[in-house]
Amino acid sequence: MSRYNVNDVRCLAFGNWGVIIPALCPPLIPAFEKMGRHVPCPFHGGKDGFRLFNDFLETGGGYCNTCGPFADGFSLVMEGNRCTFPEALKAVGDYLQCGTSPIETVRRTPPKKKEEVNEKARKALGKAFKESHPIINPKLDALPVARYFGNRDLYGAIKNPPVNLRFHPSLEYYDEHGKLLGSYPCILAPIVNPEGQMVSLHRTFLTNHGNKANVPSPKKLMVSMVSGITRGGAIRLYDATDCLAVAEGIETAIAVHLATEWPVWACVSAGMLEKVDIPEKVKILHIMADKDRSGTGLKSANVLANRYLHLDVKILLPPQIIPDDQKSIDWCDTLTSIKEVG
Repeated sequence: MSRYNVNDVRCLAFGNWGVIIPALCPPLIPAFEKMGRHVPCPFHGGKDGFRLFNDFLETGGGYCNTCGPFADGFSLVMEGNRCTFPEALKAVGDYLQCGTSPIETVRRTPPKKKEEVNEKARKALGKAFKESHPIINPKLDALPVARYFGNRDLYGAIKNPPVNLRFHPSLEYYDEHGKLLGSYPCILAPIVNPEGQMVSLHRTFLTNHGNKANVPSPKKLMVSMVSGITRGGAIRLYDATDCLAVAEGIETAIAVHLATEWPVWACVSAGMLEKVDIPEKVKILHIMADKDRSGTGLKSANVLANRYLHLDVKILLPPQIIPDDQKSIDWCDTLTSIKEVG
């Protein structure tokens, strides 16, 4: 259908989505006028679940809490006009070529990472997000999650779960060779980058009884839409104030919040913890490091602390000795043991 080369159109559109989208998708104009702020979704309605990315002018992307992420302007055109990708490509190409743009379009070469969008990963991410739902009352809308929290002594999270966690009742699990091993209840946790965009999902595969699923890696990240896009990101379980605590695991972060009431982010791994970007409004940073025999947790905590020497930074390690049969302990283990003693 389209006579245009996708890379040519993408290059020409880079930096010009601010005139393309309002022209091709008028319902998106309110979001464009309040770029970066939440507005009603132009596709499904609601109150304030939609916003355009901070780099919208370059990429044309946006995000809806219900519909999921739209990686670029083509995705928005497809959704807004209920059309296929070739039809969206033709519409954008026609607009740029016909000379109706109120600004002079300039052929630009977008950064490499903007071109290398993994479409398969983008679709899988959007599909998983759309098929899941927020966890409001785990006992009613996500019973395996309620049981999982209970098994970890995180009872407070059953009553008041982090608002951005989601539940998928039956998510497919593929091994490293692409073989389908089954479908399982799953906790989905959005990875949010420093610009506030959801860029990936962390998955915790469960059984109906609230145990980790019997699969090779019950906890794993989805493949990113763009290589390296999760750098600096974290699972923002609780909104940061002038105080923020960061930890590796989701359960550790929840345990810390329940014990201290601090806002806590989970960084998934030691590698991501040392790279996480801390908001400017934060003045006090608590780094809740894992204690492991290799010393990796403490090393990463020190790397992060050295990046934010201007803040009031504290590195906190679990006080217990690592049991002989374990490689590490975290703050969830510590707080659980305190409850048991109490």
